Amino acid sequence: MTKKTEGWTLVEALVALAIIGLALLMVADATFYGMVWGREAEGKLLSTLVAQSVVDEIADHEYGDKSAPPDWSNAGGGWKRTYSFTHYDEGEAREVKVDASVLVAEGGNGSFFGQSHKNSDLLQAEISYQLGGRTESVKFQRTVAR
Repeated sequence: MTKKTEGWTLVEALVALAIIGLALLMVADATFYGMVWGREAEGKLLSTLVAQSVVDEIADHEYGDKSAPPDWSNAGGGWKRTYSFTHYDEGEAREVKVDASVLVAEGGNGSFFGQSHKNSDLLQAEISYQLGGRTESVKFQRTVAR
């Protein structure tokens, strides 16, 4: 003779709760990392846009001209500029500061900045920005010629 019961046993209910809890934890974890990666992508996009602006400034500059372009200052044999703007994130305004510098790279000769008479030079640009309390930077080199 078997006795038929209806409903779940305590062990079945605990296993079901553990599975649901684990699934919710995985969703929360994915959401958190999605937001973190989104912020990192935002910073990389920002630095890419500034880097493109720097490349344009280099392309527009007359080779061998010792003066810095407008809005740039002469610094350490190269140029320096700070971009400041307001960024709106989910309706909240944040001040963003991005520093850019263009210098003679190791192996360069300074002819782009009028420091020698050679026909090509190697430049190094660095873009640094503050995002979420930490500073990130992007560096790249560019060979330029007369």
